[in-house]
Amino acid sequence: MDARMRTVLRRMALPRGAGTLALLVLVAALACGAGGKDRQPDAKPAAAAPAAPAHRDEAGPFERLPAPERLVAIGDIHGSLRALHAALRKAGAVDERWQWVGGPLVVVFTGDLIDRGDDDLDVLKALDRVRSDAEKKGGALHILTGNHEAANVDGKFIEVSAKGFESFRSEVTATDLEAPGLRKIKEERRARAAAFQPGSKWAQWLSRNPAVLVVGDTVFVHGGLRRGHVRLGLSVINARIGDWMSGKSRKRPGKLMGGDGPLWIRDYSKDPGKEDCKKLERMLDALQARRMVVGHTIQPHINSACDGRVWRIDTGMNPEHFKGPIEVLEIRGDRVTPLR
Repeated sequence: MDARMRTVLRRMALPRGAGTLALLVLVAALACGAGGKDRQPDAKPAAAAPAAPAHRDEAGPFERLPAPERLVAIGDIHGSLRALHAALRKAGAVDERWQWVGGPLVVVFTGDLIDRGDDDLDVLKALDRVRSDAEKKGGALHILTGNHEAANVDGKFIEVSAKGFESFRSEVTATDLEAPGLRKIKEERRARAAAFQPGSKWAQWLSRNPAVLVVGDTVFVHGGLRRGHVRLGLSVINARIGDWMSGKSRKRPGKLMGGDGPLWIRDYSKDPGKEDCKKLERMLDALQARRMVVGHTIQPHINSACDGRVWRIDTGMNPEHFKGPIEVLEIRGDRVTPLR
């Protein structure tokens, strides 16, 4: 109780026998008016403080997307329009005409949309259309950066088909092809290199896709995460890779794209031991998450390890190369189910 309130109480006489309740009511009323001498008569009420982010990683605030009623994760497509359509239909996201029919469904691709297959450009364009259609109809489609996307922006082409190079000629101009940094590249590869170099059309499109995404209590990443990545900060990882791709930053995020980076590691994709699982559990606890979903390493079927703490969803769906099964992972609350 401040001095002003005590003075007021001394000057007021409560009726003899007034109970404790009456006193409490009076004190509460005075408390509501405390400091009134500093208020302007016509002052607007103070704006409510912004809500705190759902999670704060060690590098600053990190946005956690809310958990939807139904969430579906899709693994590596690798340049196959046929596999892409089949996976989206398996998820209940689109119909035979590629129209969004999933309503509020949220779909997450864990990267490696391109390379190996012939349909790279068609895959990217199809996903762009479906993502836009999903937003208009109350759903969402999120695309993560995989090691193959980062490699293309870096001018490194891993098993790109002849058509995969040729198709990007329609995406660049003659001026683009004469850029100084491209003159040493073989002519048949130059159009793709121009379309994906930092700051270009498709590099900017890729830059808007995160490397790591948290939806509800699930962490999505192409290769995996280690404690050092969490210490660096998920928001920092996304910003460094995205800014380099978009051309905003000239600094190539080499360590993040290297063999120990989140786009390449396979720590939990083969046979993680007890110590690996303990590390994973501690890392997920730090992120306030229950599980991690990864692609990158081909599995015979979608499966989990470390008591369901990690799910591996790359089944080699490209029918021309790996001929793996079309499978997707459905998450509904605590229930995680491969759809086969």
